[in-house]
Order: sequence, then structure tokens, then C-alpha cells
Amino acid sequence: MSELFNQIANFYGGDSMLKARFTDLAFLASSLGRALVSGDAIEVSHFDGYMNRRKSFEQVSRLDTIVCLARVTALLEAKLKELPTSELEALDRMRQMMLQASEPSK
Repeated sequence: MSELFNQIANFYGGDSMLKARFTDLAFLASSLGRALVSGDAIEVSHFDGYMNRRKSFEQVSRLDTIVCLARVTALLEAKLKELPTSELEALDRMRQMMLQASEPSK
């Protein structure tokens, strides 16, 4: 069990990580990966419909962060399997637009 995962889950409201959107989990996984390399705190934010809350979590250890990343990745995998085709197509379109925007102009 990851102490960091429990702290982040409590910040989001217990079981709400199970209800999190695919993109939110993807950004959290990205933040965890960057923090794993840099050793920096993990910055998380949550909008509850009324206000945006932010909090930083210090890493307990890099091993604990890896366990947390594994749990978030497992949730991300489950969400990906549940995504409707229309949402997957929208994500693919966004990726294509970002690739086109990053190409140098001719």
C-alpha cells in the first residue's frame, strides 16, 4: 500500500479517484513520473464544482511514489477500457492537432 496514494485519494475524497476522469488520471500519472525523477513534491488540484483546491504532497520515498504510480496507472488502464469510442476519437483528434501544431511551418 502506498502512503502517497492514500494521501492523494483522501485529498480527492476517498473513493472519488475511482470516479476520476481519464484525463485527470493521466495528468496525475504524468506529475508522479516527473516527481519521481526530480524528487519534487507532487502538485494536485481538484475542482468540486464550486472551487478549485490545490495541494502539494511530499514524496515519502521514491519506492512509495512508484507504488502510487502503479496504482494510478491501474486506474488509468481501467478507465481507458471503459471509454466510449467517441471519447477515444476525440483524444485522437486532440493528439493529431497537437502534432500538427508542433510541426514547423513550410
